[in-house]
Amino acid sequence: MTVQGSNINKKKYKKNYEIIKNKKLTSENIKFKLYPKSSVKINILTNIEEKNKYSDYEKENDIDISDFEDEELMAELTAKQIIDMINSKKNINYRDIIILKRSLKGSVNIYSRVFKKHNIPLFIDYSQAVFEVLEVSLFIDFLKIIDNIRQDEALLAVLLSSIGNFDIDDITKIKIYDMKEKYFYNIFFKYAREVQDELSEKIAKFIKKIENYADIERYMQLDEFIDYIMTDSSYKDYISTMPQGEMRIQNLKIINEKAREFIQNENKSLFHFLMYIDAILKNKSDDITPKSISKEQNLVRLMSIHKSKGLESRIVIINDLQKKFNMQDKNKAILLDAKYGIGSNYVDIQDDYYMPTLAKKAVLSEYESGARAEEIRILYVALTRAKNDIILNSIGKATYYKLIENIRTGFFSKGLESINNYQDFILYAIADDIRDNFSNTKLYQFNEIDIKDIILAEEEKTDLRQKFEDMLKNISLSEEEKKLIREKYTYDYEYKDYITKQVKTSVTSLAKKNIELKSKYIVEKLFDYDYHKKINDFTPEKIGTLNHLFLQHIDFKKNYTSDDLEKQLADMIKSDFITQEESEVINLKQVYNFIKSDIGKRIKKSQNIYQEESFIDSYDGTLLSGVIDLFFEEDNHLVLLDYKTDSVRKEDVKEHAKMYKEQINLYKTAINKAFDKEVKQSYIYFLSVGEIVEI
Repeated sequence: MTVQGSNINKKKYKKNYEIIKNKKLTSENIKFKLYPKSSVKINILTNIEEKNKYSDYEKENDIDISDFEDEELMAELTAKQIIDMINSKKNINYRDIIILKRSLKGSVNIYSRVFKKHNIPLFIDYSQAVFEVLEVSLFIDFLKIIDNIRQDEALLAVLLSSIGNFDIDDITKIKIYDMKEKYFYNIFFKYAREVQDELSEKIAKFIKKIENYADIERYMQLDEFIDYIMTDSSYKDYISTMPQGEMRIQNLKIINEKAREFIQNENKSLFHFLMYIDAILKNKSDDITPKSISKEQNLVRLMSIHKSKGLESRIVIINDLQKKFNMQDKNKAILLDAKYGIGSNYVDIQDDYYMPTLAKKAVLSEYESGARAEEIRILYVALTRAKNDIILNSIGKATYYKLIENIRTGFFSKGLESINNYQDFILYAIADDIRDNFSNTKLYQFNEIDIKDIILAEEEKTDLRQKFEDMLKNISLSEEEKKLIREKYTYDYEYKDYITKQVKTSVTSLAKKNIELKSKYIVEKLFDYDYHKKINDFTPEKIGTLNHLFLQHIDFKKNYTSDDLEKQLADMIKSDFITQEESEVINLKQVYNFIKSDIGKRIKKSQNIYQEESFIDSYDGTLLSGVIDLFFEEDNHLVLLDYKTDSVRKEDVKEHAKMYKEQINLYKTAINKAFDKEVKQSYIYFLSVGEIVEI
């Protein structure tokens, strides 16, 4: 397997790597040296419907795959591969398999859940993993509310768990009691004080229990206190009854171990311990030293490529080859390089724009070259961990189909400098074989797996009940006996939907999902307009959050001048609401235009204005939370306004606004439930172009 083509010439590594040399990369001098007896399987998860855009394949079963995230699909594929290997009668054990990923951040819960569902024992070698698994993160939330109950997210998580034993209807009833109150914990206490019913008694008992624990914590040693509340709250008993309960209990013991380590310091309080845990979670680096597991423990191991250095395994599965390299540093305003010096942007203050200078482009080119060279080295590390079999798993996106077609037609001239993921490195390496439709290669297998096959494999499990019923028909038993058998072997857990369903989500998350389903026109326009450009190294989401924060502090009854807005921004920096760097992405000109617009004038004249109103509601069996930007009272009815910071052209705003229709409808429903007055009009205001669209 070879990689062809480019001028990546950044680093020189040890001779035995033979993967990066200080000269032009060609198929002659770049080789992935594998074990002589290694077999390589390259699997690309593909979406036939997406593929149809680039080929003449016939459309197959119409299955909606939009509900399946990439990470979950990859975990399901990996689980299926492992099950097939274990059942292959090749004397393969779980301990023979290692799963490698470039980074485990955000993967822990998904792999844990999917592998538990398939009864695959999994060991996650990740310094933060134990704090991300459900049983541990929930217990940390429990500790947080004992230290300070006025924390909405932690409080809601505990209330909806076995510790609180509240359900979604309880939470919704509490929130609806005072929709104008921003913080749930205030309504929680208010409901207990002012209402006399069964729910208020339940709240009072919960508050008393938390207060008792808080009192005990003051005179008990921290590690002993943690062990005490695990037992007293029956949390440990509950966890032990869950699937793989013994492993979950071992995860909980890590909290005790961390507490024992922590109390060696001067600060021994629960408050400082929680700060210590937060510091661990915020540390993005993975511990270099692998955790040790004995040979007797028959577990599949999941770890980062970085941590696998020096390890060998019979079978290595390398996942998520389609994920883009992390090159966030290139978005910084100023770049430094030993060879080219300082590279910065040219900033035109008068016309309000910036662009990279030639010096910055030179530094950027050197940075990207070095970053890709480092990624090739890391890929090499991953590829040389296997003694027998390497399985490479990737998900084919639109760029994959284009690249495959371009390779087959010979229409690809860009070298490695255009590559931004491992998948494309490998496709370039096997380009000749792709052109020949793999007619000559014996070194590896190349498979395209339809995503729907993974989904259908899950759906086939539902056929078991029908087979069970068919079997009963052929047995000579009375109806009473058959009924008893059904009750024993086909028990329906009352709350089974909640096992796989998110307990809590946000309106923004639902809207985002809706946008992904309906944003075809954006994809078409991405080629000539950058909707997702970063500014000052801030993502569009972060920029939106900062602009919303500023608008939250606007008093629409005031007569603002441009100077007033600048002063307010300066005051927010001084008060530590935002940093100086964050203030630079708040566009005061856009805010000023919004205030002086027709809708801004209507807001000013209105009877009542409601800004940043939070709500919690029940939606499709899920606890739904959201924050409404603004609504106001006008002529005895309500007007809803949502402002967006999306970069969009004036001619596109109406089409763009359609994607937020579901979000706006959810906001309207929440307002209508909380107020006697009806929402008669709903608008979206696009700050970037000063345009308003009625929904």
